[in-house]
Amino acid sequence: MSRTEGRERRAPADQAPSELLELRDRLRAQAFEIRAELEPLVESAIENAQYRGRAMRLAREALERFRMEISMLEFDLAATRREREAYRMKVSEG
Repeated sequence: MSRTEGRERRAPADQAPSELLELRDRLRAQAFEIRAELEPLVESAIENAQYRGRAMRLAREALERFRMEISMLEFDLAATRREREAYRMKVSEG
């Protein structure tokens, strides 16, 4: 399997911006000398864009988990406060 075949099978979230993919396709139509000089730069830009996309996705997922944990902690805190108040009422009554 070639490097480009592996890239085409990646998840859409890892897909490079369409402009970079179009640039790579146009570059492949150029003469060898031009391709030899520019292709490594374009491939590097594509890899960097994919890396940034993955990093952004991971950051979003982590933020989503953090928000969920905050919600669960707020729920637990409210339940603990209710239990404490119920216990105080029970102790003061009897």
